[in-house]
Amino acid sequence: MKHRTFWAAAAVAIMLVAGCSPTTLRTQPGPLSACMDALATGTLVTSNASGLAIRASDGTLIEVEWPFEYTARRDITGVTLVDSAGAVVAREGQVIQMGGGSGADNVFHACPGSIELADENLRR
Repeated sequence: MKHRTFWAAAAVAIMLVAGCSPTTLRTQPGPLSACMDALATGTLVTSNASGLAIRASDGTLIEVEWPFEYTARRDITGVTLVDSAGAVVAREGQVIQMGGGSGADNVFHACPGSIELADENLRR
């Protein structure tokens, strides 16, 4: 009986550790000295191209280049966007807004410090 309890506990521990894994995220190669001034709003979703993207209210997928030193991690609730200080910015499925702009690569380049949960009115 002790062996079964041990192996059950070990299996749970492995699932929890495996569930909190880093996720590849497209980020800016270094700190920005200037930033564009457009606003993007959408639901945070996973993306094969940039790790995390946003889905606009019209269904358009907007790939994002996230600020320098931002990271993403996958846990049992989904993928979480984390800022350069280690604070959780948003979770997959939440509506966010951010400043920045699109470049010739058709990717939205997010400004550091501008990413936040969208106002409740924007979610409707």
